[in-house]
Amino acid sequence: MPRAKGWYWPWIVVGILVAGIVPNLVLVAVAINDPSFAVEENYYEKARHWDEEMARRRASRALGWQVDLDVRAIPDRPGFRRIEAVVRDREGRVLDGCRVALETFHNARAARRERVELAVEDGRHVAELSMRRPGLWIFDIDVSRKGQEFSTTLRRELPPVLR
Repeated sequence: MPRAKGWYWPWIVVGILVAGIVPNLVLVAVAINDPSFAVEENYYEKARHWDEEMARRRASRALGWQVDLDVRAIPDRPGFRRIEAVVRDREGRVLDGCRVALETFHNARAARRERVELAVEDGRHVAELSMRRPGLWIFDIDVSRKGQEFSTTLRRELPPVLR
């Protein structure tokens, strides 16, 4: 039985629609899985509580504390770095009895964050984290001691890790 004249036109229309949909689905998949793309978590709640955040930052500055942060590669663990933090008061004296937590991420991979509470070892607060990428790393640090809260953000340019 011969085919009717123009039988292929519905398939051409379907092909054009598919040709428009498939690339868009590919772009959506790439955007969703891109580690360099990040949306601020709970951004609406943070915006609603902006005044409280500013008060917390002023209170941190008023304490006058500072955090000395040292980040070094671990020779026998490629890709890992040892983070050491020392908390000091306004006069530069080491503060004991602090709880130190930090959240860190590579500036180009803000969607991949790691939050950890640092352990106390020989008067220093330490942790070992997988931090393979060289470049700019952001450290959001929260310190609490005897009901006082201190927060700061530090940035460190880290060299490549030797393998």
